[in-house]
Amino acid sequence: MAGGSGTRMRIPGKNGGNGGNKVYLPLAGRPALAMALATLASSPRVAAIVLVVRAGDENAATRVVDAAGGGKVVAVVPGGVTRHDSEQAGLAAVGAQRSAGATFRHVAIHDGARPFLTHRLLDALIDAAQATGGAIPVLPFTEPMAAVDGHGRPALMPTHDLVRVQTPQVFATDELLDAYAAARVDGFDGVDTAQVVERYSSLAVAAVPGDPRNIKVTTAADLPVAEALAARFVDGRWVDPASAGTS
Repeated sequence: MAGGSGTRMRIPGKNGGNGGNKVYLPLAGRPALAMALATLASSPRVAAIVLVVRAGDENAATRVVDAAGGGKVVAVVPGGVTRHDSEQAGLAAVGAQRSAGATFRHVAIHDGARPFLTHRLLDALIDAAQATGGAIPVLPFTEPMAAVDGHGRPALMPTHDLVRVQTPQVFATDELLDAYAAARVDGFDGVDTAQVVERYSSLAVAAVPGDPRNIKVTTAADLPVAEALAARFVDGRWVDPASAGTS
């Protein structure tokens, strides 16, 4: 998924300060999208990749695909107004590939603004999805949350049973396509893939421990952290410069 509007990323001189798509910003010399794409392309468990892009970004997307797609990108399709619309567009391309004879047992939907996806996390999610039908990566919810009570006063809410959800999110192909077809009929616009699956399928979805370094580059404040991480990340592996080891 690389079709975002970039409205929260304002960096004069890098994206024009006007919401240029953050997935093409360089991190340690490589576009963020290229880093995520290279992990997927280098995984032996990924058979094919559909890239969803924003209208107007086709040339930039082509350059990234040529550099990092590993020959696995089978379609580059325009996204929609919302994330859900873009997911629908990507899944339509998956359905077209299946109609042409491709056999994809599972689909992983990943956000191109999360450049630091590791093979270890991807494998864990695929393993869990094969066992249960679906899997999402989660992290503990550590920040306080407050709601306004009936008197207009803020009150802290318990967060012990809350988690933060990352991507990729992996689901059985048939049930995922059916869920999005049902959502289209209802006009339902999900906040993420898991919400649509929860509402429109009976798939059991496993919560897999996520990776705190699998950050989403959203605002300019994220860039220094992302730059530091990028210096230690190569095609789905963390590299220790001191020992030349990987994980």
